[in-house]
Amino acid sequence: MTVAELVEHYLQRELTSDNTWKSYSTKRGYESYLKNWIVPHWGKYKLSEIKTIEVEVWLRNLSLAKSSSAKIRNIFSVLFNHACRSRWSATVLNDVGFLMY
Repeated sequence: MTVAELVEHYLQRELTSDNTWKSYSTKRGYESYLKNWIVPHWGKYKLSEIKTIEVEVWLRNLSLAKSSSAKIRNIFSVLFNHACRSRWSATVLNDVGFLMY
């Protein structure tokens, strides 16, 4: 499974209007970061190909405030937790789920 496929699955299951676990603004914020930052760079990668250090280097090189990079990191972590909950990849969480910044 690719990151783009995972994002699509996540959007359809976690960011729907009937999901009340996240506020409207949180959902729109997640969608924006996914669409503008994560999918354009990581969308074609298979989950098993992504290594923590690669994500950390990418985050440090973004021309964004540290707080925005931290939000992207946290959303990436949420994605990989979603993959694990959906039973796609327990080993991916071990490598990317604990991103540090």
